[in-house]
Amino acid sequence: MDLPLEPDLLEQRIGRLDRIGQGPVIYLHLPDLAGGPMEILFRWYHEGLGILAHPCSAGPAIHEHQLQALLEAFADPKQTEALISKARALAEQLNAELAAGRDRLLDLHSHRLARDTALVEAIRAVDSDPSLAEYLTEFGIPLGSNMDPDQTDRSCCGQATTCSRNSSSICLRMA
Repeated sequence: MDLPLEPDLLEQRIGRLDRIGQGPVIYLHLPDLAGGPMEILFRWYHEGLGILAHPCSAGPAIHEHQLQALLEAFADPKQTEALISKARALAEQLNAELAAGRDRLLDLHSHRLARDTALVEAIRAVDSDPSLAEYLTEFGIPLGSNMDPDQTDRSCCGQATTCSRNSSSICLRMA
């Protein structure tokens, strides 16, 4: 029955409806008074941020930047067109910057063979260190677990005769 003043809250409400309905399209119906603050807020969200058609990651930043102007437009509806125009421009700019930032993050976290090979080797070195198995054997049994560091009993992993684990791992079964 109302539009929240914060874009994140609106997206949260739409997301809940989306999960509940699980349909392809969500139709929102909002009673408002023509020319009133709710219509201005609706237009700001719809025409300025585009938040009713798709998620707007820049919504909170635009809200923070334009909150005072939005409140002033509530009091003086003649300011609405300029407010919406500025919001649209900000949304396009900030959403593009955020999308480019996501691409940079993907690039930074993409597979790099040299770095990843070194990491895998470091993990293998830690896994082959017998001190972990010794520590778990010493402290695991008092905690109510059964351990087989020699892997003679493989029933804990569901493969009684053959275990796909490497020889440096241990089978651990909580009692």
